[in-house]
Amino acid sequence: MREKSDNGDLPVWLSFELEIDDGTGLVRQKYSKSIDKYLKLAYRKGSLLSTPLGRGDFGKRRADEALSIILKALNKSINNMRILEVGCGDGYILRELKNMGAKEVIGCEPGVGSEEKANKIKVRIIRDFFSPDLFKQKYDLVLSYGVLEHLRQPIKLLMEMSECMETGGLLFAGVPNCERKLILGDPGILAHEHWNYFTPRSLKRTLLAAGLKKVKVAKGRNGAMIYGWGIKSKLIEKEQWLYSDYCLRVKKHTVKLQSRIDKLSGKENDLGFYGGGTQLKGFLKFRSELRFFDGDETKWGKYYPGFKSAIEPAKNLFTNPVRELWIVAIDYDKEIRDHLKQIKLPGEIKVFSLKSFLERNGKL
Repeated sequence: MREKSDNGDLPVWLSFELEIDDGTGLVRQKYSKSIDKYLKLAYRKGSLLSTPLGRGDFGKRRADEALSIILKALNKSINNMRILEVGCGDGYILRELKNMGAKEVIGCEPGVGSEEKANKIKVRIIRDFFSPDLFKQKYDLVLSYGVLEHLRQPIKLLMEMSECMETGGLLFAGVPNCERKLILGDPGILAHEHWNYFTPRSLKRTLLAAGLKKVKVAKGRNGAMIYGWGIKSKLIEKEQWLYSDYCLRVKKHTVKLQSRIDKLSGKENDLGFYGGGTQLKGFLKFRSELRFFDGDETKWGKYYPGFKSAIEPAKNLFTNPVRELWIVAIDYDKEIRDHLKQIKLPGEIKVFSLKSFLERNGKL
């Protein structure tokens, strides 16, 4: 909905295709770059399909229903809670939660027109598309109402919302319930602004796919809305830590490994890999053709895609040695080193254990 009849630079017609996500069972609109572009423009202009929460009798009923289920999901007092709402509109729900005793409330809303209303009800709203980087602290409750259906990647949004939560915090989401209308074949649910068409089952699977625990789902009045919620567990926090640290470590290791390679002469037979290692070619630069060795005889004489050297047995190192042999199979490092000691490689070959290197240089 817009305040004026003029559509401006937004089109009045665009094609529409549906598909289904095999992982969650979520029915969704097939991606189109042009649709995505026009939707972002529409949101910036403040376009809405339905009445904002808290406006008019219908908007107030919808908001009050959401509030009652939020309190049910929390199952405890909201006193001293910090609360973040993604896609908060005018901030009505946040105001009500603040009046109920929340310590701090803040919202994020890209559409125009939210500031004036928010100022009147004394709720802070960041006018921008949601990003975890906008928020420096953690919240006890992170919620959204009528947002996930508008996002092409709802799981990604849920995971980003989780980044803003305390461990043990609650993530809450309300979306239109499309199950009955999908069963009836109702064409009226199809709208370009909705990428996703949730049922209770697909909402639950989506929340679980985002890593939330103790996930529950409830239907609203008349079955028009579905509400789902779940807890941020320590596991999610650990995985996020693991991811961020992994990226930092890979950057650090790449620099040191590249320095080691650059010290080699760049001549033929400079470097050999034992136990795979083709992935390293993706982010390291080698000045000579790599040779590959393996203890699995079924691989001998065959080639890794994109490489000219056939895979060789270790015995070839006696007649045609390399200057440096990298053991790159982390899980089989000890087994390979024991084998190389057993066959007594020529002394001029320097053996380099990638596993030992990573263990020595793992600290950030």
